[in-house]
Amino acid sequence: MKIATYNIDWLRNRKLEIEKILNETDFDFLILTEAIDINLRNYKYKYLTDELPQNYEYETQNYFKILKGKKGHRTIIYSK
Repeated sequence: MKIATYNIDWLRNRKLEIEKILNETDFDFLILTEAIDINLRNYKYKYLTDELPQNYEYETQNYFKILKGKKGHRTIIYSK
């Protein structure tokens, strides 16, 4: 069984690059942290933690400014 974890730091300005790299992986489980849900064709299932709040400062971060309207999750688990 192959498991990988990767902190994608909200994808920032690298969405296409990171999506391409992750679509080329062949893990049984892929765990992304500081994640925005992306389309990973190799993974049939996914579990998303609750959406991070965007309307106030949370854990010293203002996610409204960081995510710019996107839905962020602390962790997303993808599996085959």
